[in-house]
Amino acid sequence: MLALTAFCLSLILVEAGCLTSLENLSIDWRLRLTRRDCRLPPDIVLILIDEASLDALNPIAGRWPWDRRVHAAVIDFLNMAGARAIVFDVLFTEQQDRGREFSSKSADALLAAATSQAGVIHAAQLAGQRGKAGAAGSRLPRDFADRFGLRLEAQGLKLPEKAEAYLPYARLAEAAGAVGVVSVEPDHDGVIRRMPLLFSFGGNILPGLALAAVLMGKEPVRAEYRSGHLEIRAGGRSFRVPADRRGRIRVNPYGRYEAFSYSGVYLSLQKMMDGQFTDLPVPPGVFRDKIIFVGASAAGVEDLKTTSLGPGTPGVLLHASVMANLLENDFLMDAPRALEPVLAALMAAMTVGCVVYGRSLWCQVAVPLSGGIVLWWAALMLASKGLLIWLAGPTCALLLSHGGCLATERFIDRLEKARIRNYLGQYVSPVVLDRIIACHGGDYLGAEVGTQEKLTIMFSDLRGFTTISQSMPVDQVVGMLNRYLSLMTEKIFQHQGTLDKFIGDAVVAFWGAPLPDRDHSFKAVCCALEMQKALDHFNRCRRRPAEPFLKMGIGVNTDMVILGNIGSARKLDYTVVGDGVNLASRLEGLTKRYRVPVVISHATYRRVRDRIVCRPLDVVRVKGRKGKTRIYQPLGLEGELERRLLQVAALSRQGLELFLECRFRQAQQVYDRILRLLPGDRVAGIFAGRCRSRLSGRQV
Repeated sequence: MLALTAFCLSLILVEAGCLTSLENLSIDWRLRLTRRDCRLPPDIVLILIDEASLDALNPIAGRWPWDRRVHAAVIDFLNMAGARAIVFDVLFTEQQDRGREFSSKSADALLAAATSQAGVIHAAQLAGQRGKAGAAGSRLPRDFADRFGLRLEAQGLKLPEKAEAYLPYARLAEAAGAVGVVSVEPDHDGVIRRMPLLFSFGGNILPGLALAAVLMGKEPVRAEYRSGHLEIRAGGRSFRVPADRRGRIRVNPYGRYEAFSYSGVYLSLQKMMDGQFTDLPVPPGVFRDKIIFVGASAAGVEDLKTTSLGPGTPGVLLHASVMANLLENDFLMDAPRALEPVLAALMAAMTVGCVVYGRSLWCQVAVPLSGGIVLWWAALMLASKGLLIWLAGPTCALLLSHGGCLATERFIDRLEKARIRNYLGQYVSPVVLDRIIACHGGDYLGAEVGTQEKLTIMFSDLRGFTTISQSMPVDQVVGMLNRYLSLMTEKIFQHQGTLDKFIGDAVVAFWGAPLPDRDHSFKAVCCALEMQKALDHFNRCRRRPAEPFLKMGIGVNTDMVILGNIGSARKLDYTVVGDGVNLASRLEGLTKRYRVPVVISHATYRRVRDRIVCRPLDVVRVKGRKGKTRIYQPLGLEGELERRLLQVAALSRQGLELFLECRFRQAQQVYDRILRLLPGDRVAGIFAGRCRSRLSGRQV
């Protein structure tokens, strides 16, 4: 049932077009991997009007668009070089010398003469759709339609009728060997994946630029669309092209091609005209018997397109690629649509079978994932052979079926956990119950024995809260305390801590259990710093101006403690006990003596010193504990502190070591420097006083 549901949903999404964008992205991915290193056939070369050409010809021909004498000279050069065909992807829709009498020496006449001699194939552009733009009765000039229009029987085709035509100026059209349309039709995401071979305008059919270059003036006598192919017969040649009903072919792109700079060709011509036939930038021999496409790749000419291979593709390369596809029979074909539901059904059935009946995580996750990887790998291999299979539908079926199975299992698991909660909730605390449920009802009673774990314990307490509570109404005290405790609890949970208990206004929490965490010391210290920041914000956003400012001290210690469910038979708490917990409480008390917000133990310091800048405070003997303990104040994360605090941390380390070495005069100088950086600093004041006492005692 799950497989059938996922299968049906995937087909619905495909038919609704919801997966079209994903399918297009998968096609682009496949073509980038398989076609980026493919080269255009060697008999097709490009001459590009690139940025270098614009710069090099600016002193000669001025800014773009150039004088048409430049193009006429380049055409003569290519014709002299023995080019098989010259295809211009540049629009010459208006006369350059408008308002003047057309003379044989004008730039337009020279371009037309060069075109006539070389049989150049020129570009036209059709835009808009009938009924959306342009005049509904627009027609091609009769002589243009007679020469370049295709008289064919377009059976099965549904060519969109264009509304506007931009044709070569009349004299150039008369001289052209053929005219092809250069209009492109990007997909909704702006990527050009298909190119039209045929266009309709005013009842006439015109070829695209690539098809016009292939036909070379030969008139096709018939064009039919059947079974996903466009069959074109021209003279003695025939083409069977995979296309859609709109006469569009999927572009099978080429990532590599032979290209020459337009300026190099023109400068070679200039040198030859000056009698220099050696060291030419572009020797004419490279164009012998070649099909040459001339177009722009400079950003300023605005003919860069986005294709499956990426953005910034010269538009002329698209036409050259389509021509190569036609000449080399190198087509990109779509697999039959019937294959998509078959693959979707297989993916859904395989996934549901693995998840439902698989007993291991490998079978439930790795096998469906492997099936998806095999599908995409096969699609990549087929794309390299020119066949595109549909991936969005089968992939969607796999994900939906896997997600449906996981959701169903989770729902069943929640029902089971709810049953356990209802059964055991009257015996254990909510914290322990959550742990039992997370462990899927394991041997929770074993936790009563307790375990020894290395954890980080935090103990925080409000300073002077008893006095504060006596000066306020009870309801205000309770409200303020609840808001404070809620804020502190939120910070503890954000840093993945476990809330142990509230002791009045004190908060006890620990890190490293119930889930093991190697980074528990770092998270605990970060939480302590965040709690102090949260308290500052709490004070600034008091609900009543009369509410007092709260101050909090926090002690953090890392040590071996006893962890377990401790309490009576009726009430158990998941908590920690031991000397390490007591030390955390003592450290919190020391915050009052040194007037610092947070104090951590040396054990915690060793675990966080690489990422948190800490300031050594003192070496103290804590009540109830043998030996002395070094204590530290964390200042902030490494790389986030201001320079002044970094200096304080470094000076504090230096001063404490000097003091412990009984070098009191030098230590006093260091602590005096700290006082200049932090006037009124309690720690520096304490040690400066100690140093003075030691020095005065020696003098006596």
